Amino acid sequence: MFGEFCEALDRRGLSGYHIWTHLMWEVETNTFLGEDGQVYERPTFGGFPSKVDGFYVHPLTGLLLYKEPWRFRRLKNMPTPEIPVPDNEPQVYRKIDGLWFRCLVSVETRSFRPYRKEEVVRRVKSASRKEIAWIKTQLAP
Repeated sequence: MFGEFCEALDRRGLSGYHIWTHLMWEVETNTFLGEDGQVYERPTFGGFPSKVDGFYVHPLTGLLLYKEPWRFRRLKNMPTPEIPVPDNEPQVYRKIDGLWFRCLVSVETRSFRPYRKEEVVRRVKSASRKEIAWIKTQLAP
Protein backbone atom coordinates (compact mmCIF):
# COMPACT_ATOMS: atom_id res chain seq x y z
CA MET A 1 0.00 0.00 0.00
CA PHE A 2 2.85 2.42 0.79
CA GLY A 3 4.51 1.50 -2.50
CA GLU A 4 1.26 2.10 -4.38
CA PHE A 5 0.97 5.50 -2.77
CA CYS A 6 4.53 6.35 -3.82
CA GLU A 7 3.84 5.21 -7.39
CA ALA A 8 0.64 7.26 -7.70
CA LEU A 9 2.11 10.46 -6.26
CA ASP A 10 3.83 12.75 -8.77
CA ARG A 11 6.61 14.42 -6.76
CA ARG A 12 7.78 16.63 -9.61
CA GLY A 13 5.11 19.28 -8.94
CA LEU A 14 4.90 21.53 -5.91
CA SER A 15 1.69 20.03 -4.52
CA GLY A 16 2.91 16.45 -5.01
CA TYR A 17 6.22 17.26 -3.33
CA HIS A 18 4.36 18.94 -0.48
CA ILE A 19 2.19 15.86 0.07
CA TRP A 20 5.30 13.67 -0.14
CA THR A 21 7.09 15.66 2.60
CA HIS A 22 4.04 15.33 4.86
CA LEU A 23 3.92 11.60 4.19
CA MET A 24 7.60 11.15 5.03
CA TRP A 25 7.18 13.26 8.17
CA GLU A 26 4.22 11.21 9.46
CA VAL A 27 5.18 7.68 8.33
CA GLU A 28 8.08 5.75 9.83
CA THR A 29 9.75 3.88 6.96
CA ASN A 30 12.99 2.75 8.62
CA THR A 31 11.64 -0.20 10.65
CA PHE A 32 12.76 -3.68 11.62
CA LEU A 33 11.44 -6.70 13.51
CA GLY A 34 12.90 -7.23 16.95
CA GLU A 35 13.64 -10.59 18.55
CA ASP A 36 10.32 -10.34 20.43
CA GLY A 37 8.37 -10.04 17.15
CA GLN A 38 7.52 -6.36 17.71
CA VAL A 39 8.18 -3.72 15.06
CA TYR A 40 10.84 -1.14 16.00
CA GLU A 41 12.05 2.04 14.36
CA ARG A 42 15.72 2.78 13.82
CA PRO A 43 16.69 6.07 15.43
CA THR A 44 17.62 8.83 12.98
CA PHE A 45 20.21 10.60 15.11
CA GLY A 46 21.61 7.77 17.22
CA GLY A 47 20.15 6.46 20.43
CA PHE A 48 18.19 3.29 21.04
CA PRO A 49 15.50 1.72 18.85
CA SER A 50 11.95 2.16 20.09
CA LYS A 51 8.63 0.48 19.32
CA VAL A 52 6.75 2.17 16.53
CA ASP A 53 3.54 4.05 17.05
CA GLY A 54 1.46 6.02 14.61
CA PHE A 55 1.84 5.24 10.90
CA TYR A 56 4.66 2.92 9.84
CA VAL A 57 5.67 0.62 7.00
CA HIS A 58 5.86 -3.03 8.06
CA PRO A 59 9.41 -4.29 7.37
CA LEU A 60 8.32 -7.64 5.88
CA THR A 61 5.07 -6.91 4.05
CA GLY A 62 5.64 -3.27 3.08
CA LEU A 63 2.07 -2.44 4.14
CA LEU A 64 1.21 0.93 5.60
CA LEU A 65 -0.08 0.24 9.13
CA TYR A 66 -1.17 2.26 12.13
CA LYS A 67 -0.57 1.57 15.82
CA GLU A 68 -2.28 3.91 18.24
CA PRO A 69 0.26 5.72 20.45
CA TRP A 70 0.26 4.64 24.10
CA ARG A 71 -0.52 8.14 25.34
CA PHE A 72 -3.82 8.13 23.43
CA ARG A 73 -4.72 4.53 24.25
CA ARG A 74 -4.41 5.18 27.96
CA LEU A 75 -6.51 8.34 27.94
CA LYS A 76 -9.20 6.99 25.63
CA ASN A 77 -9.85 3.89 27.73
CA MET A 78 -10.22 5.79 31.00
CA PRO A 79 -13.87 6.21 31.94
CA THR A 80 -14.95 9.73 32.83
CA PRO A 81 -17.99 9.30 35.04
CA GLU A 82 -20.33 12.28 35.06
CA ILE A 83 -23.78 12.38 36.63
CA PRO A 84 -26.13 15.36 36.32
CA VAL A 85 -27.26 16.93 39.58
CA PRO A 86 -31.05 16.49 39.93
CA ASP A 87 -33.09 19.71 39.59
CA ASN A 88 -29.95 21.70 38.71
CA GLU A 89 -29.06 21.41 35.03
CA PRO A 90 -25.71 23.28 34.82
CA GLN A 91 -24.20 21.22 37.66
CA VAL A 92 -22.78 17.72 37.39
CA TYR A 93 -21.01 15.27 39.66
CA ARG A 94 -17.58 14.30 38.32
CA LYS A 95 -15.01 11.83 39.54
CA ILE A 96 -11.54 13.38 39.46
CA ASP A 97 -8.56 11.33 40.67
CA GLY A 98 -10.86 8.96 42.56
CA LEU A 99 -12.81 11.70 44.38
CA TRP A 100 -16.31 13.01 43.61
CA PHE A 101 -16.91 16.70 43.04
CA ARG A 102 -19.94 18.86 42.30
CA CYS A 103 -19.04 21.09 39.33
CA LEU A 104 -20.83 24.09 37.87
CA VAL A 105 -20.28 23.78 34.12
CA SER A 106 -21.10 26.13 31.25
CA VAL A 107 -20.45 25.87 27.53
CA GLU A 108 -19.18 29.06 25.92
CA THR A 109 -18.05 30.25 22.53
CA ARG A 110 -15.12 32.62 22.23
CA SER A 111 -15.57 35.74 20.14
CA PHE A 112 -12.48 35.02 18.04
CA ARG A 113 -13.53 31.35 17.51
CA PRO A 114 -17.33 31.28 17.16
CA TYR A 115 -17.23 27.79 15.64
CA ARG A 116 -15.55 26.29 18.70
CA LYS A 117 -17.43 25.69 21.94
CA GLU A 118 -15.47 25.25 25.12
CA GLU A 119 -16.61 23.76 28.39
CA VAL A 120 -15.78 26.01 31.32
CA VAL A 121 -15.93 24.76 34.91
CA ARG A 122 -16.99 27.72 37.03
CA ARG A 123 -17.00 26.17 40.49
CA VAL A 124 -15.83 22.89 42.03
CA LYS A 125 -16.93 21.66 45.44
CA SER A 126 -16.28 18.31 47.12
CA ALA A 127 -19.32 16.05 47.22
CA SER A 128 -20.74 15.29 50.65
CA ARG A 129 -21.16 11.76 52.04
CA LYS A 130 -24.87 11.94 51.34
CA GLU A 131 -24.23 12.97 47.73
CA ILE A 132 -21.66 10.20 47.27
CA ALA A 133 -24.14 7.63 48.60
CA TRP A 134 -26.72 8.91 46.09
CA ILE A 135 -24.15 8.74 43.27
CA LYS A 136 -23.33 5.11 44.14
CA THR A 137 -27.02 4.20 43.94
CA GLN A 138 -27.15 5.82 40.47
CA LEU A 139 -24.11 3.85 39.29
CA ALA A 140 -25.35 0.50 40.64
CA PRO A 141 -26.81 -1.77 37.92
